[in-house]
Amino acid sequence: MWTQTFENKVLNAFNDAFTTTLLNVRVPNSSNKPLRVGYHDGRKNYVHMLCNKKKKTIGKRDWFFYPTLVTEKCDKKWKSVIIGGELRPELQSAIFSDDYNLSTYAQNYTVCVETTKASYMINSYAFSGSGYTGTSLQRAKTNAQLMGYAFVLQSVDIGTNWQVNITLSNNGVASFYYPIFPYLKFSPGKTKLLLTDISLQGINALPGTNITFSIQINQSVFADISSDTFVDLIIGVKSPYAFSSNPVKLCNKNASADGSIIISNAFYVSDNSVTSAYWKPNFDVTLLCLYATALMWW
Repeated sequence: MWTQTFENKVLNAFNDAFTTTLLNVRVPNSSNKPLRVGYHDGRKNYVHMLCNKKKKTIGKRDWFFYPTLVTEKCDKKWKSVIIGGELRPELQSAIFSDDYNLSTYAQNYTVCVETTKASYMINSYAFSGSGYTGTSLQRAKTNAQLMGYAFVLQSVDIGTNWQVNITLSNNGVASFYYPIFPYLKFSPGKTKLLLTDISLQGINALPGTNITFSIQINQSVFADISSDTFVDLIIGVKSPYAFSSNPVKLCNKNASADGSIIISNAFYVSDNSVTSAYWKPNFDVTLLCLYATALMWW
């Protein structure tokens, strides 16, 4: 027979065993609140959360997912643990169509994601049969990209003493829940600087907040580059927990295929010196798509 005591023993055992892997449970309560576990709502857009965002109501049923988070004071845990769910199966085929009618049990997808800070959503319809097509497909892609985090390179300034000042932001709705670091590369050149001493946690926990940091470039990184050469500066982010086939990417509109930003002709290598040839940004802070969104649609 189930008891809260037995559930606590199981959950604490998982919490102690999985120190890296993120865990989710269905129901927030006082027992799991202090643990490193997030929450999964299996009824997204069915009995999920908001009814009227402008009036700041949190649902017409106190057992809706988001009201439960608020009641248990777990609605801020998204800053450190992942939140996700599943689109209610009977709503999956219509939710992105013109025929989708909002009601108490069929709520606005965008509002749900923005309020709960969801990072993933299970949606089997999207990958079964013909799935979404036409306008519904485009809406599904757009709404999928609302989830999770979105790192954006906001500005770069290179001083005459090779100090690179970089500003990044997280323009998504949620955090990135694993260690992540900025890196610099030089082209041509073989040097890659993974800046593991610079934490991006500040913009993880507070999407919409900028973080600015400076890197002093040592002239030795240009040692393998021929003289009379302009050198591009390449800026990106990297997590040791991301698959190499699916890296974390910057979301600027003109990001490269690997998610990095190229600052063309940032430096000039002459016979006996290196100078900064960089004058103005050549990147676009407009989002192309939220490459970094954590998707689990199946």
